[in-house]
Amino acid sequence: MSRFSLLDFFRAKALTIPPLDGPFQPNTALDDSSAWLETLQPDNLTAEGERVLFSSNHRLLQVQQQANGTTTLLWEFPQPIISIAARPGGGLVLALSDDSLWFWQDDAPQSLTPPHAEVRCITAMLFLDRQRLVLCSGSRRLPASEWSRDLLLKHREGAVWLWDLAERQARRLVYGLGYPQGISRGRQPDTLLVTESWNHRVLEVSLRGSDFSVVLDRLPAYPSRIVAAHDGSGYWLSCFAPRNRLVEFVLQEKAYRLAMLAEVAPLFWIAPAYSSGHSFLEPLQCGGIKTMGVHKPWSPSRSWGLVVRLDKQGQPIASYHSRADGQRHGVNSVLDTGDALWVASRGGNVLMNLRQERQHA
Repeated sequence: MSRFSLLDFFRAKALTIPPLDGPFQPNTALDDSSAWLETLQPDNLTAEGERVLFSSNHRLLQVQQQANGTTTLLWEFPQPIISIAARPGGGLVLALSDDSLWFWQDDAPQSLTPPHAEVRCITAMLFLDRQRLVLCSGSRRLPASEWSRDLLLKHREGAVWLWDLAERQARRLVYGLGYPQGISRGRQPDTLLVTESWNHRVLEVSLRGSDFSVVLDRLPAYPSRIVAAHDGSGYWLSCFAPRNRLVEFVLQEKAYRLAMLAEVAPLFWIAPAYSSGHSFLEPLQCGGIKTMGVHKPWSPSRSWGLVVRLDKQGQPIASYHSRADGQRHGVNSVLDTGDALWVASRGGNVLMNLRQERQHA
């Protein structure tokens, strides 16, 4: 037996989270930004022509051009909206929490038949052209509403599918991913950038086959949606929650995780969250979070707000934060329209335009 073998067990328990430095230097940019609109759980920011759309639970809404203005309700669906893709030339495809698909155009939704029985939990979609739609399937067994259970069960069942609507055929590009949740055009014409939340990285997936490569890994947070910058200079990446050592430790303890899943209410699981600090029953309390009643901004937190600016090669060059003591947490969606940079804080119930101060100066 090797003299180092007794230490192998402890080496496996080592917890290292990438530090917040360089392009990830902490700041309060998201909390310092003015709220454009306060609305319930905004998500799925999408541009359809000149219109900026987003979801709020069951509802599909249009953003008004005046700050603090009202929204226009376009449609209310029977289930919460999970993801949206805008079709070139007009129209939307929407995926709901019950795994149903809908095509919406001219204020009239039509039900779509999913392309394959294994296409479930559709977390993100992207049209390549009017006939080809790429879909991210986060989990094969669990709905999108149970994403935290998927993490704690350590599932790696995510997939990326290419669906030809004209031919009514679907082809799986890659499988075995840790909850893919965002998709954008890749660095090459025949590739896609895909976020892999549970593995804290961004992949480049080939449209030709099952090949993929790692573009960005060891992120300090759980990545969500990724979109191209309007001027073609790179990408915007949203991260909905931070990594912390307590969650990383629990992920290594199988017996504890299974007992927690069976006996504790989901709201109080030791897991990432879109927002936190609403109940004394939550994990991460007392002196680890507050000193003399003041919430420490550097304290470990289950929720956080983070938007990352990536260059053309998919590498981080800047970031915008809402720290542990902030309110703009659970950023799940970003949209760059050129004149505006829209950010949806699902946990903070607010929609922001990070370029509005520059516009009004």
